[in-house]
Amino acid sequence: MFILGNAEKNLLVDNPKDNKYYDETIKIDITDTNNTHAIIASKIENNSVCLDVGCGAGYTGELLKREKNCTVYGIEIDKEAIKVALKHDWYKEIFCFSVTDENDKNYQSFFQDSLKFDYILFADVLEHLPNPGEILYLFSKKLKQNGKILTSLPNIAHFDISQNLINRTFNYNNIGLIDNTHLRFFTRNSFFEMIDKVNEIYGTTFHVEEIGKTIILSPDTEKYPNLYEILNQDGEACVLQYVYEIEKVKKKKSKNNPLTDEDKELNNLISNIRISVEHVNCQVKIFRILAERYRSRIDTFYLRALLCYRYIRLRDLLYRGHLRHQ
Repeated sequence: MFILGNAEKNLLVDNPKDNKYYDETIKIDITDTNNTHAIIASKIENNSVCLDVGCGAGYTGELLKREKNCTVYGIEIDKEAIKVALKHDWYKEIFCFSVTDENDKNYQSFFQDSLKFDYILFADVLEHLPNPGEILYLFSKKLKQNGKILTSLPNIAHFDISQNLINRTFNYNNIGLIDNTHLRFFTRNSFFEMIDKVNEIYGTTFHVEEIGKTIILSPDTEKYPNLYEILNQDGEACVLQYVYEIEKVKKKKSKNNPLTDEDKELNNLISNIRISVEHVNCQVKIFRILAERYRSRIDTFYLRALLCYRYIRLRDLLYRGHLRHQ
């Protein structure tokens, strides 16, 4: 059984968990729309050259080799996992280095090499990194023309996490949504916002598209039916992981009419408005809380306070955007 989120006691400071390496009894079906490995593999063209970042013992590599006849390279820091993966012929080569250690000779050699890829995969990896935006930017340089990055991310807005927060609980676990090795947490909206910021800081032209999601129901949906109804109005409350495709969009060249500073400012404003609209959609869902009655006065007070706080943040964001464009 997959552990969704909170442990009974906080395991943030815990003994390192034993790595569970390759289990030969597990065979992933590429048509399984509720499995991130299968979703990612299904989006990759046959005979592609792929880089599997954080490849572990090779579940994704096996799937790509078996079903798509891809040439697969890997990056992995765990030497024991690499040994397991290399027992088979799924990977042409696995590089051993941390993607955050630019002083590592293997890291330097990899980025100096001319090898480029049709697809670069970050399957449940970015949440373990202190600087996921910068990593996406750096690895995008290793894409072929028209190459794509595919990534899956756990959804910290899952109902299991939300209802536990209301009960003032956030207990790290050894696995799941709040794995104690996770350094970053994402919702659907916050990931899009991060990509917008990466484009702004690094001058990239990343375009993100959601290409799949996995869903696991929380047993607490029956315990808190009213809260679940409110948070699940868009059907997203029990999304466990989102899967995204990131593509570098070609910049439009204008020989005679380059963008002015005012045009650039307008583009930034449009981006901020899109983010604001997503926040408004969230507010509309939560607004129903004011019309509902709960048995717990604590839940009612907390949810209404949360609504007020988010409304103030949204108002300030829109006001700052208005001032910047005056």
